[in-house]
Amino acid sequence: MNCEIKKKHKLKLIRVRSINWFISLLLLIHYSSSAEVILQYFGTSWNEINRRIPELAEAGWTALWLPPPFKAGSTFSVGFDTYDRFDFGSKDQMGGVATRYGTEDDLIRLIETAHRFGIRVYFDNVMAHNGGS
Repeated sequence: MNCEIKKKHKLKLIRVRSINWFISLLLLIHYSSSAEVILQYFGTSWNEINRRIPELAEAGWTALWLPPPFKAGSTFSVGFDTYDRFDFGSKDQMGGVATRYGTEDDLIRLIETAHRFGIRVYFDNVMAHNGGS
């Protein structure tokens, strides 16, 4: 009888330890790989954001949420009156080549720098808005 109780007791301890270990592992995986800290960074040029990527990474930001990258209805627009969804600042239209935030090359450099620092980049997607032509 004593021997049986000890075996059951040891199995319980092993079982409890393995469950705690498993839960700890799941929490570690969840918080280290899937949780993002997203910064909504609107109203700033691609070059300025690119310059600040190292300090953003050091501060713990893991993702950026940026405004629509394409050409809008005017040079002063923040991008929600879509003019050309395929012009990221490379065509001379609507008052110039660059969007309000910069050129396509500036945008590509920003994305490359962010990825080098482990920061993901998301863009606000505006599919239902159209600016005049």
